[in-house]
Amino acid sequence: MITLRLEHTSQLRPWVGSGLLWGMTALSNPSVLSLLPMFLIWACYRLHRNGERWALQVAVALLALVIVVAPWFVRNYQTFHQFIPSRDAFWLVMHVRNNGNTSHWAPDEAHPSSNTTEEQEFNRLGELSYMSLKRSEAIQLFRSHPGSYLRLTLRRFVFAWTGFWSFSPEYLAMEPGHRWNVLMSMIVLVLMLLGLRHAFREQKSYAILYASILIGFPLVYYFSFTQMSYRHPIDPFVAILAAYGAINLFPGWKRKRTA
Repeated sequence: MITLRLEHTSQLRPWVGSGLLWGMTALSNPSVLSLLPMFLIWACYRLHRNGERWALQVAVALLALVIVVAPWFVRNYQTFHQFIPSRDAFWLVMHVRNNGNTSHWAPDEAHPSSNTTEEQEFNRLGELSYMSLKRSEAIQLFRSHPGSYLRLTLRRFVFAWTGFWSFSPEYLAMEPGHRWNVLMSMIVLVLMLLGLRHAFREQKSYAILYASILIGFPLVYYFSFTQMSYRHPIDPFVAILAAYGAINLFPGWKRKRTA
């Protein structure tokens, strides 16, 4: 909604407010920043098309964002004596979730919280050295088994949108509600895609923003680790598109909407 507002104004105050909100959001969930480039490009393009200025506006918004997140960056530098933007556990997640165990979407036997050997290694090396070790191990794993990693990435993509991981008896014993979750997710997915198709037909310009959210936000999770709850920040958009798809799928609903 704010991006749609920015495309109509070159006044600095709304852009400052947008940057502040992006900064507060980044402190809560840095993954949301994956949408920032697309949203800024969109607003700037619309301003440029209308003959409005945009360069200073972008600079002011980014400065406001940096001001909000800077205290956390400074805190990390004072604590770890090196630049760490948000968190330092990315490569640990990459190692734990891509170590070859695909029996479940969230294997944790290699995590220090559930593995005594890894916990001892963490305590012996210290946090940063341990994370550096996991980075080397993860990269080596990807280089030695690229095909397996790509297949696992594809499985995470499917899981993020359909809820499906496996129908093996062992997995179903761990996840007894799996079948119903897959059914519900598939229904929502189909309705969402229908809604997105109708959105592109009726209002292509704004449908692009919705599509960028669906494509850009979960991208990092496909390559690292995902679970259904990670999709919660964009589920409101999924629900809106699914409702839009349902309205256009059933003519009776559409007639009521028109009335």
